Amino acid sequence: MIGGKPSFVRSAAARGDVVRVAGPWRTTGYWWSENERFALDHFDIQISDGSVVRLCYDWIKRAWQIDGIYD
Repeated sequence: MIGGKPSFVRSAAARGDVVRVAGPWRTTGYWWSENERFALDHFDIQISDGSVVRLCYDWIKRAWQIDGIYD
């Protein structure tokens, strides 16, 4: 991550340098519930391999995941 934005992706779905980023779009909820609360940042990114994906960072789990692939 550079400047709060993803810079490289490595997954089974896509791999490469991030060439364009839109976002983050922050979503939070259920902050009062220990089991259901969430805090997410969503990014739409274009990767050097040509893929365009919706990437998500989970602030509670401290983990990245690909939420969708655009075609």
